[in-house]
Amino acid sequence: MPDPLAAIRTSLEEARDLEAEIRDVEADLARRKSRFFELQHQVLPDQFNAAGISSLTIDADGNKPSVKCDLRPYFKAVIPAKWGPERRAEALAELDRFDAGDLAKRIVTVAFPRSDSNGVAVLAAQLEDLGYACSVQFDIPWQTLTSWLREAIGRGQTPDLDKIGGQVGQIVNMKKIEE
Repeated sequence: MPDPLAAIRTSLEEARDLEAEIRDVEADLARRKSRFFELQHQVLPDQFNAAGISSLTIDADGNKPSVKCDLRPYFKAVIPAKWGPERRAEALAELDRFDAGDLAKRIVTVAFPRSDSNGVAVLAAQLEDLGYACSVQFDIPWQTLTSWLREAIGRGQTPDLDKIGGQVGQIVNMKKIEE
């Protein structure tokens, strides 16, 4: 009769080894994603600009497809929820400098028991009196903030990018060419 503890040890060793392999693969993936970002946002735009080109196609190679590459402007802005209150306040103040403070929306979060369907209709101002716990915060969807940033830069206005979690630059967009 096979030893059940031996089978358990074998399975535990396999799980331990897989966990280590997963950690290694995830670390490798993070390095590769970082290098891809660096190539797309820094190295390739610099090379395209130095060569005076805005588009280039690379041919298929074996099972790797042809890729059409275009140099484009790049904009992204996000005010992460994990930023502390001071940094978030700085971001709002920066947007206020450009009359864009209303991009931020106040969010009211309320926890209701599932059975309390009538309580959902109560206005946020009445919640405390009714004993509901709620929090009020602001949020700006990153797509909205990014769109505003693109428009502001287009008007010649440049906010403090660090304060609003913004990035402005160029990117080389790579699109596979279907054969």
